[in-house]
Amino acid sequence: MFRTASPDPSVETRFRGIVAAVYVSILCLMAWIFLHQWQSYRSAIDALGDFDAYRAALNAVTRLSAERGPAGAILGEELPLPAERIARLALVRQQSDASLRRLQELLETARCEHCTDELDTLQHVRTELSDARAQVDGLIRLPRSERGDAQVDAAIQRSGNMIPTLQSIAATSVIGALEGDPKVVTYLYTAAFATLLRERAGLAATYFIPALTAHRPLHSTEVLAIERTLGNISQLQMLVQSSVLRLQSLSNNAPTAANQHYFDNGVQLITDLLGKASETEEPGVTIGEFTDQMLPPLQAVTRLRDQALQLAEDSLRHNLFMRRVTLIATVLIGSILTAIVLFLVRQFHRQVILPFVEARAFVSAIAAGDFSHQPPARDYHGEIKDLFAALMLLRQSKEERLKLEKERDQLIRELRTMASTDPLTGLNNRRAFEHKAEALLAERRSPHPYVALIAFDIDHFKRINDTYGHETGDRALQRLAELCRETWREGDVIGRVGGEEFCTLTLIASPDEASVSAQRLRQRLHDERITAVDGRAFSMTASFGVSHASRQQAPALDALLRHADALLYRAKSSGRDRIETDPLSQAIRGSV
Repeated sequence: MFRTASPDPSVETRFRGIVAAVYVSILCLMAWIFLHQWQSYRSAIDALGDFDAYRAALNAVTRLSAERGPAGAILGEELPLPAERIARLALVRQQSDASLRRLQELLETARCEHCTDELDTLQHVRTELSDARAQVDGLIRLPRSERGDAQVDAAIQRSGNMIPTLQSIAATSVIGALEGDPKVVTYLYTAAFATLLRERAGLAATYFIPALTAHRPLHSTEVLAIERTLGNISQLQMLVQSSVLRLQSLSNNAPTAANQHYFDNGVQLITDLLGKASETEEPGVTIGEFTDQMLPPLQAVTRLRDQALQLAEDSLRHNLFMRRVTLIATVLIGSILTAIVLFLVRQFHRQVILPFVEARAFVSAIAAGDFSHQPPARDYHGEIKDLFAALMLLRQSKEERLKLEKERDQLIRELRTMASTDPLTGLNNRRAFEHKAEALLAERRSPHPYVALIAFDIDHFKRINDTYGHETGDRALQRLAELCRETWREGDVIGRVGGEEFCTLTLIASPDEASVSAQRLRQRLHDERITAVDGRAFSMTASFGVSHASRQQAPALDALLRHADALLYRAKSSGRDRIETDPLSQAIRGSV
C-alpha cells in the first residue's frame, strides 16, 4: 500500500497497528494451545517408547528365568550329554540374547534422561550373564559325579542374579508409560506380577537342582528357601487376582488358564516334589523331567502377562491416536479461525479504508513527481476514476521513456563490442587483444605455471586474393577464425592483429602444450577445403611462431609478441607451413 509522509499517523497506519495487535494476540493464544497439545502428543509418543522398553525388560526377565531350567536339566545329565538338552540350552540362550539386544536397541533410541545409566546397567547384566554361562559350561564338561552341590548351586543362582537388575530397568521405564497414560497402571501391574510369578516359580525350581543332581535329600536351608518362595508366590497370586478383577477387558481364558495350570498344577508340582525330596534320595523324577513338567504352567502365566501387556499397548496407542487427532484438530481449527479473522479484516480494509488511502497516496505521488505506482485494479467511480485515468497516461509516458533508455544502453553496448571486435572474423581486434592479454597475464588464480603466445598467419594470402578474389580471401579468414575457436579454450585470448596475422595467448601446464595446439590447428588447415566464390576449392597453410614464458617471471606482453613474431618470421624463412618454437629465451626473461 502507498504511504505519505505526515506528522500524524495515517488512517491506514492506525488501522494496521490495531490489526497487528489483535492478530499477534490471536497468534500467541494459538501458539500456546498448539504447544500444549504438541507436548501432550510428544508425551504420548515417549510413553509408548517407555512401554516398549518396559515390555522388553519384562521379556528379558522371563527369558533369563527360563534359561535356568535347561541349565539345571543339563547339569543333571551324565556324560555324554543328550543332544536335545544341548540344543534346548542353546535355544533359550539365543532367546535371552535376542531379548537383551532388543532392550538395548529400545534404550538407545529412547528420549529419556535415565537411558544412559540403564544402558550401562544392561551392559553389566550382559557381562555377568556371559560369566555365569561360562561357569555352567565349565561344570557340564565334568562327569556328573564331580559336579559338587556348592558348584551347581552357585552356577544356577548366578544365572538368576541379573534378574533383579533387569526388574529395576523395567521399574524405571514404567514411570514414563504411566505419565503418558495413567489408565494403564492396572495392566502394567498385572504384567509385572505375572512376570514375578514366572520368575518365582523358576527360582523355586532351581533350589531342587543341587539335590536332584547329587541324588540326595534336600537340606533344611533348601527347604526353607523353597517354602519362602512358595509364600511369595501365594502373595503374588492374591495381587494378580485382585488386578484381574479390575480388568474388565481382559479375556477370561488367560486368568483361568493361569489359575489352573500355574497355581493348581505348577505350584502343586513344586509342593509334591518338596515333600518327596525332603524325605528320600529318589523323588522319582530327574531334573530334566521336572523342568519339562514345569514348562506348561509357566507358559500359562506368561500368556496372562502378554495379554495384559497387549491391553496396555492398545490403550497407549489409542491415547496416542486421540492426542494426534487433537493436535491436528487444534491446528485446523486455529488455521480456520485465523483465516476467517484475516478475511474479515481484509474485507473491511478493502471496502472502507483502502479507497481513501489510495486516493490520497496517488495525489501525493503525482505532486511529488513519482509515477512508479501501479493503478488499482478496482473499479472506482467519479473523480477518483478520472484521477486514476490521468495517472495511467503518465505511467505510459514513463514506460516509453524507460524503453528509450534501454535502447540507448543496448546501442552503447553494441558500439563497445564493435570497437573491440574485428568485424570480419568476430575475433578480438588488436587493441582488444592487447587489453585482454594483459588482463590474462595478470591473472593469479589460474593453476597453469606457463604462458604461451602463438603468432600465425596464412601462407601466400596475397596469392589467394589474387587468384580467387578478395571475397574468397575473406571466407578463408572467417574459416580460420572458426578453427581457432574450436582449437583453443574459451578463456584463451584470440585476436586478429593484422591483415592475415592472428595471435593467441593461452595459459598452459607445460611448454609442449602450446605447440600441440598449434600443430592441431595446422593439421586442421591441411584437412580443410575452402570453396571459392566461383566454386573452385583450395586448401591453405599457415606458419606459426610459439613463444613461452614462466608465469613466475611475469613476462611482458610486448616481449612475448616480439619473440613470437621473430619465430614466425623464421618459420616463413624456413619454407612456411611449419611451427617454430624455442625454449624460454633470455630475451623474454630479461624484459620482465
